Amino acid sequence: MLPQVSPERTFSDRAVAVVGEVPPPARLPERHRRARAAWLDHGLPLLVYALLAIGLTWPTLLHFTTSLTSDGGDARSYLWQLWFVRQALLTGSSVFDAPLLYFPHGTTLLLHGAGPLLGVLALPFWIGGPVAAYNGVILLSACLSGYCMYLLARGLGFERLLALFAGVVLLAAPFRLAGTVGHLDRLFVALLPLALLCFYRALDPERSLWWTGATAVVLLLALLHNAYQFVFAGLGMAYFFVVACLEGGRARLWTLSRDGVLIAGGALILVSPLLVAIVRQVYGSTLTARINDQSFLYQPDLLQLFTPSTESVLFSLVGTRFRPYDVYWGIETSVYLTWTVIGLCALAVWRGGRTARYWVGFGVIGAVLALGPSLKVYGQTQFTDYHLPVLLPYAILTSLPGMEVMRTPGRFMLMAEVGLSIAATFGLAALIRPVPRLRYAIVGLATLLLFVEVWPLPWPDERLRPVPEFYKHIAGDPAAYGVFDLPINSNEYTTYLHESSYAQIDQMTHHKGIASGYISRPFEIHPVFPCLISLTGHFGDVTVNGQPCSAEAQAMLARNGYRYVVFHKPQAEYPHYAPGSWPEASARAFIRSAFGDQAPIQSDDLVEVYAVDQSLATSEAPTTLAIEDGWRDAEADWRWTKSPATLLVDSPREQAATLEITPALIFDPSALNGLGERGILTVAVNGASLAVPIARDQPTAIPLTLHPGVQRIELTLRAGNFRPIDFGGTDNALLSFAVRTINLST
Repeated sequence: MLPQVSPERTFSDRAVAVVGEVPPPARLPERHRRARAAWLDHGLPLLVYALLAIGLTWPTLLHFTTSLTSDGGDARSYLWQLWFVRQALLTGSSVFDAPLLYFPHGTTLLLHGAGPLLGVLALPFWIGGPVAAYNGVILLSACLSGYCMYLLARGLGFERLLALFAGVVLLAAPFRLAGTVGHLDRLFVALLPLALLCFYRALDPERSLWWTGATAVVLLLALLHNAYQFVFAGLGMAYFFVVACLEGGRARLWTLSRDGVLIAGGALILVSPLLVAIVRQVYGSTLTARINDQSFLYQPDLLQLFTPSTESVLFSLVGTRFRPYDVYWGIETSVYLTWTVIGLCALAVWRGGRTARYWVGFGVIGAVLALGPSLKVYGQTQFTDYHLPVLLPYAILTSLPGMEVMRTPGRFMLMAEVGLSIAATFGLAALIRPVPRLRYAIVGLATLLLFVEVWPLPWPDERLRPVPEFYKHIAGDPAAYGVFDLPINSNEYTTYLHESSYAQIDQMTHHKGIASGYISRPFEIHPVFPCLISLTGHFGDVTVNGQPCSAEAQAMLARNGYRYVVFHKPQAEYPHYAPGSWPEASARAFIRSAFGDQAPIQSDDLVEVYAVDQSLATSEAPTTLAIEDGWRDAEADWRWTKSPATLLVDSPREQAATLEITPALIFDPSALNGLGERGILTVAVNGASLAVPIARDQPTAIPLTLHPGVQRIELTLRAGNFRPIDFGGTDNALLSFAVRTINLST
């Protein structure tokens, strides 16, 4: 009744042989035997994984229709995505084009982290409302991920009990599980084991050619779900194809090569239209797509592979944190392997045979890739007396064309967890083999040990804020126009993305255009209101003629088809936006600047609504100034930039102007700490350039000639850039100078 591992078997053959599975009693009618087998093979596993999904996501079932399982971060964006896919399917529109985000410009969802597949999974749950749709996807994703892992294990020849264990390991895998607080895309990993199962059967010469087509279909589904998982599935197939070629020898090389070409060709035919569209957006759009340099922000520490995840009960009991200020603790670094899995994988290497070692190798490759571009150990990234980093394979992989979109190395743990789930099952099979009568006790004990390590604390929940009556009212208006929501930022030093997800939830009611949107790869420069809305956070000291951009907000809004500005009043139950907080002060300053003494057309406990003067739609466009490339997030008294840095100016006509800059910090290579009092700044615009001296805290005026339309002003410090860490600091970023204020006088 146990898997017997043969060292001659490979991934392209049956990896393990099932011996002695108990057949149903012969006296049962054939249809009863088939029903019993179907229940044992499929019904029972689905029931087990459904129950575990409820337990591991607790208390999701308790608040299934009332609040989201969420930490208040990304969940609203995913809920909007589920709604958007449903609306697209109901109306026959594209699931990748979102014209009502960044209205009237619109945006593409081809680079969004969650593809339309999750929206399809959510469809049955909409009967309970949007919250039920979201929570339903959480439960269904967990159940299907465990079940597909079970199918892979069964396809490799494991008996039911061991195959069930393989599914449990993946369902409870810490990195997958950490997505429960708001990352639906990583909760659903069912397509990874399913892709490997189809690929395994497509390489089997005794199987139908239809498995080649099935492999291509699953790859397409993976791409429709999440680009990361499409890459992981491709890497897994490539790995096991090499394994099959090495194990098959010359006798099978021709057959495997032929099958490999058929599989790759079929997959390319099916996925190439969508893949080409994605690549075009990566290289041809203004979205911030190529951001693999951000991988350092979410880089796991080596010790986190062996330290319980912060979401687990075990971590809360142990209370261990390695250098909390140097090691990023969050859901993107929940890469804990678990000691139970490590022990079983070690046993698989020792006693599991060659096939088991291949699966261990696959898991280890995924775990190494998850560590990011360079090794980080106990917060340290530079080693030896020469302060050199240790380069890891992730740096090479994500430097390849088309792979620059990856910025969260920990996601490779999903690939690792699939491989290690099978590897751990090989180890468990080796443990059971000498004592087959104790197999239930051994599997039960291994499962218990695993749950002790990973069982999560009760997940937080988020109740959606009430929808204003005004939005319910305009929902019946068939006209197409925009609604501008305030506040723009949730605090002074964050981007607009977090706050815009609230506007997306309201859009589910009013169905009007909104000014932004929480998407995975946003615009670096806002395509409609670059001076009103900045990806790099609030910067109130960028002015034109001494006035903030909001002074011309009504004209800009009217010209772009916006009818209303809606100020959402702070509510005590939302800590990030409490009465008297910075977002409220910022929003009220915007209203004073844009509307002066104009009274709202509607005011209640939730919102104040201001009507945009539509007569301004035909007025001359205002001159606007916005920061563009090179700038960092705003700090309390200044904003850093590197050279060259650019400003974006939109001028309605040709005119003379003066750019006034007040530097705060200036790089000087001769200074002890790298910061000096003076420097030379080159300012280039419309083919003309001028070198001007600048001094710390002294305003500098630079004359310019502006042409009609959008143009860039490029600022370059003659001394170039530096890294503070090279001068005794802690920041490893490339910097040049910092400014307190920037004003354009026309």
